[in-house]
Amino acid sequence: MFANWVDPSGALLGARYCQRLMKRALIGLGAVLLPALVLLGTLTPGTTSDSGAWHLRMDAADSVRNVLFFVPLGAWTVFLGLRTKFGLLACLIFSGSVELAQMWVPGRFPAPADVLANTAGAAIGIGLVRSAPIWLASNPATLRSLQWFCATAAAFMLLASAALFQVVSPGFPYHCDYRPGVAGMISWSGRVLGSSLGNLRVSNSGLLDPVRVDAELAARSPLRLELVRGDRNEHDATILMLAGREHDEVWLVAEGHDEISLRLGSRAQQLGFYGPMLRFDVLDQVAPGERFVLGLQRVPAGVSLTLNDAVSLERVFTLGDGWRHFAGLETDLRARTPPNAAWLALLLVPLGTVGRPGRRFALLLLPPLVGLLALPATGRVAPSPPSEWFGAALGIGAGFVLGAALRRFSTSSAAAA
Repeated sequence: MFANWVDPSGALLGARYCQRLMKRALIGLGAVLLPALVLLGTLTPGTTSDSGAWHLRMDAADSVRNVLFFVPLGAWTVFLGLRTKFGLLACLIFSGSVELAQMWVPGRFPAPADVLANTAGAAIGIGLVRSAPIWLASNPATLRSLQWFCATAAAFMLLASAALFQVVSPGFPYHCDYRPGVAGMISWSGRVLGSSLGNLRVSNSGLLDPVRVDAELAARSPLRLELVRGDRNEHDATILMLAGREHDEVWLVAEGHDEISLRLGSRAQQLGFYGPMLRFDVLDQVAPGERFVLGLQRVPAGVSLTLNDAVSLERVFTLGDGWRHFAGLETDLRARTPPNAAWLALLLVPLGTVGRPGRRFALLLLPPLVGLLALPATGRVAPSPPSEWFGAALGIGAGFVLGAALRRFSTSSAAAA
């Protein structure tokens, strides 16, 4: 027996045994890790104490997110050796169980549409792996078409990320509300002494002159708030909302965790995606009961804030922030590097998967490369920092590795058959 591990044929058998063992270990690790990540993303308590009510609406952001959540899980059922119908059934049962469990998780709302989106994501994952022998070993002409499709899709997603950040006005009738009720937020305990938009005085619970509001918004006039701080809040508490037609936001200002949180009405919100909130940690300088003045103004790709006409801060979005359209309202641009790099990596993994290293592949990089360089010039996003460029390169490299692994898997599966 031990001799088999010494002679050449025995060494080969030992290497194959270790390879199979490692493969099984990796598949088993994925089978545990992927469901754990889904549970972490879906059963973590939200920012409110409400739960239990079934949510019957289908939100664009939630649907996209739920589909993406289950694509890897569906793909992994193939690696586990499950047939297509059993893999789909397993994902359907898992998704239904998660939605049922959300009835007892604060801030989570179960929805039948989420189960459908999750199952659709699992079906996409299963289909991608099952069809891998076709699109990985296709003829050169088909492969080139697939490569250009992935390159164009990555560029389109970058374009969509920038376009969704575009600030838009919902149109009249305009109105302003102090301490409004907003889903997922609590009531602010402070006082609003007054507010103005440029030269226009903005009063509470009254209709505003649409012509003057449009003129001030077009001029990017600052929103100025005179406030008295209340008790410190652990969650976002709404201070003021300037809204237009159908109560769509123009400005939303809130306080929480010694921060000012604000959101501008954007194309993302109009299309059913999330409008990320920008956060400024400035209220540690203001004690409860103390009067202070906020100045808020649109700048290219973001917002600037002044406190008492002294402290001045600016927050801007980059293309790497595109994931925030799907991930929810919680946004902290001070800790953005890992998720932003991961988002750009995710967009470019498919291109790397179907690509082959060489001179021709450099041409495929042109559409996403032009997007990364040119889209900041539109003013909707700021230039990407080096960390995001590194994430894009990492996505290409990860795609190469994934493509090689899938080709090996499809070859071994065909040989076994």
